[in-house]
Amino acid sequence: MVLARCVAAVALCVPITVCQARGVKAVTVEQSGRTSNPADPLTRDACRNFTPTVDQLKRFFSRAAPIDGKFVAHDYYSPCHSSGTVSFPDGSSGTWRVYSSGTASLTWASNGNTVYLYNGRHNGWHDPFACSYGLHDEDDDASCYLPGF
Repeated sequence: MVLARCVAAVALCVPITVCQARGVKAVTVEQSGRTSNPADPLTRDACRNFTPTVDQLKRFFSRAAPIDGKFVAHDYYSPCHSSGTVSFPDGSSGTWRVYSSGTASLTWASNGNTVYLYNGRHNGWHDPFACSYGLHDEDDDASCYLPGF
């Protein structure tokens, strides 16, 4: 079981080179301030404020670490998202969707595989739902983030 987890971690990291700060060649933002729930006017209005800049997204992709997809879909789900493309100095590239919670999906152009990423701290963007995720303790702002990040 431990060996399987190590292999999975390496498989997630290889396309990004190494699971630590990495270079980002270019980021394009194709859509910003979107919501997964456009029928809800309150959510739609809140998500309009989620407009990460190219520099913020470069910092995000340079620091984000692989996570299990359940954190994107459940534990740290946010209806607010932006999407676009990213390329790295090694020539790899892909399409992304970044959520205001600091989670993301990245689909590699080379093989269509999708990895899930997280970097919830110091992104510089506005998260309309900050500290409303499942793990938050009312009296502890540090609990707004996944442990170890």
